[in-house]
Amino acid sequence: YSWERFVVQKVATPTIAAPQAPAPTEELVPTPAPTSMPTEAPSSQVASFPGTWAAEPATCDPEINCYRLHTVTCRNSTGDEVSASDCDPEKQPPSYEPCHIVGKEDKGICLTIAPTDCVDVPGCWWNRWHKTCGELAKGGSCSGAGGGEALEGFDSGKDGEMVSRFCPVACGECVTAEVVLPKHPGTQQCEADACEDDPGFSGDAEFGVVIGASCSVIQGADCDTFKNAEQLKVACPKSCGLC
Repeated sequence: YSWERFVVQKVATPTIAAPQAPAPTEELVPTPAPTSMPTEAPSSQVASFPGTWAAEPATCDPEINCYRLHTVTCRNSTGDEVSASDCDPEKQPPSYEPCHIVGKEDKGICLTIAPTDCVDVPGCWWNRWHKTCGELAKGGSCSGAGGGEALEGFDSGKDGEMVSRFCPVACGECVTAEVVLPKHPGTQQCEADACEDDPGFSGDAEFGVVIGASCSVIQGADCDTFKNAEQLKVACPKSCGLC
């Protein structure tokens, strides 16, 4: 017999995996954004203050740089003083204010008049042109009027502001309660070029507007020896022997 040799080899055949089915997906349904009910804004209540502030001014004082203090109180509709809580704190007036000063700070003359008084400074001694408020306003020297060109060395900005500050009535910066204001005797004397001392240049209770200076201090002395000689010679021509 003839034998045939057979070689048996074990061959691994790759197995093909069955395709897997895709995982089931969840259908996404868009959810509407939550709607909030409109809320009403909290009502803001405006505070009501039944009282009104009142400020009683004291006398202008050169010892405190020519300021004057105010006594500030809260008043009801009948004028009686009530608690400060009855008045609006945002409208409380200041407890002090500056008064007018004529001249330089070291030689300035403190007046009894403050800018809020709505009163023209009387006479003509307080400005270097020796004009009254009425004359200055008529000549266009108030702030913004563009006048005053005829006055020597007049500066429409700086001097115009000064004239309006010292002459608020004549310049129309404020309105007084009285329709016609009586003319101060010192103003009358200036406009008439009278040889008289200005009664306003004193501490006189009726007409005086000056604190710490007066024509009465001259008493025959040379007016040039006083620190406020310039104002004295204009306000006190008679006492200075100039007429």
